Amino acid sequence: MKLLVGYNITDEAYIKLKEGKYMDVYREYFEINGIKVFDLENFDFYDVSIKDFIESQLDIIGCKIDFENYSPEYRLSANTKGGIFFENDFGSKHIFGSKRECSPLFYNNKAAIENGAEWYMTYKHNAFTIVIELETLNFEIKVFGFTVLKSGNFDSNYEDFIYSIPNFGYQREISDKLTDVLKSIVVTEDAVIYVHDILAICNSLKKIDFIIKNGIKYVVILFVVNYNNIVIPPSVDVIKVDKGNGAYGSSMVNPTKLVLPRVKLHKLVADLLKSMFNLNSSGALETEMGLLKSESKIDIEVYG
Repeated sequence: MKLLVGYNITDEAYIKLKEGKYMDVYREYFEINGIKVFDLENFDFYDVSIKDFIESQLDIIGCKIDFENYSPEYRLSANTKGGIFFENDFGSKHIFGSKRECSPLFYNNKAAIENGAEWYMTYKHNAFTIVIELETLNFEIKVFGFTVLKSGNFDSNYEDFIYSIPNFGYQREISDKLTDVLKSIVVTEDAVIYVHDILAICNSLKKIDFIIKNGIKYVVILFVVNYNNIVIPPSVDVIKVDKGNGAYGSSMVNPTKLVLPRVKLHKLVADLLKSMFNLNSSGALETEMGLLKSESKIDIEVYG
């Protein structure tokens, strides 16, 4: 799968940009001759010509160029707000962007329009976020808030400067969407989704036992799961229950037993307490484990 990073403008468009021949730099249309993409198969950035894009009918998420109504022989323009303007034998056509959409413009492999702050753009799903720094093409991929893949460093305040573009949709099954978008780093094993060998997502509705493989650092348990037992390895640093829209309050839908390593017991119980009740641990381990069992349907067994 490929994501739109931005459009490459022509030499003439760059001259127009630098000479200030426009009313609003962010909504003005500039002629383009290529598309900058982020390839989620190999996590590379590269440029695709408009001609190759049209003739190969490439699927680039976020790109609105219409195969049916556009030919490479016609002029094509874009603005930074997701808008496309093109001409064909029947005249011209606008495809307008949405309020929070962006389609950055590049020239000579650099962001063409400066706004006084570093630019970041994000693709969002309810389970994951892909953030790209436009100046350096550093990127970060987070799944349920955990960083699973990252290239380069971001400014600590980068979220203040993010430009959003259309999300991936919130209605798709999480396992399907993760497999579609991040299939090069996602493996599904029976009852668990592993992401880049660092995160395990427990989302099975089958009443089974499952042992999460050692080496995993983060575990996310969806509140609708229906396991008998989930064995957590000692490599896990953080465990979190994702409660979706919170419709079930502080309780799992089905009773679940977690088998936790003694060496990480205090930390993981504190994580569960935070997930289910948004409470910090008091250190009263037995009391907290009893609260999780009675109020959240999470029974804890200890090994090691």
